[in-house]
Amino acid sequence: MAVEVDAGLVVPVVQNSSTLSLLEIASAVKRLGARAQSGKLTPEELGGATFTVTNLGHLGIDWFTPALNPPQCAILG
Repeated sequence: MAVEVDAGLVVPVVQNSSTLSLLEIASAVKRLGARAQSGKLTPEELGGATFTVTNLGHLGIDWFTPALNPPQCAILG
């Protein structure tokens, strides 16, 4: 996930998402978003991602080229 903050963009990671239910993922996203906005993310919450899913459709965007955030191996936009 990506969160816009005053200083720019931060990319907190939902850890072990493959083992979480949809409700648990939603809860983690909400918690990480709040921590990002308050500037309280830890290094552990910013690392360890391998794959990103991104969507800008809610902004009326039909097509874009997402930017891979290394060391991730892929991004689906």
